[in-house]
Amino acid sequence: MTRNEIDKILNAAARVIIQKGSINIIFEKDNVKIKLPTTRELAKEIGIPHYYILPGFSLMEDKKLVTREERVGIWTTNGGTEILLSILGTEFSEETKIILGGNIFTLLTEK
Repeated sequence: MTRNEIDKILNAAARVIIQKGSINIIFEKDNVKIKLPTTRELAKEIGIPHYYILPGFSLMEDKKLVTREERVGIWTTNGGTEILLSILGTEFSEETKIILGGNIFTLLTEK
């Protein structure tokens, strides 16, 4: 999986998050995690069958960009959070600031 394909999935995640108007974030001692939309939602957003996106998530997990928790969902790791925040900050800056507030977004990108 290339960085472009990872960006495509995370860009779709950013679009879905913005469309929903909600970002779920967990702050841990050494980690900031963002909950991603379901694989079905992401496949629909990208316009591909659901089963085509699953290998992408397996590779993203191998690259330590996401973690999957059974019956809970898919969360970014610090590396995935950094990429997703970059997409949210460049492609959806105004929408992200509306959802999070400018101060929180700035603090997140600094962390």
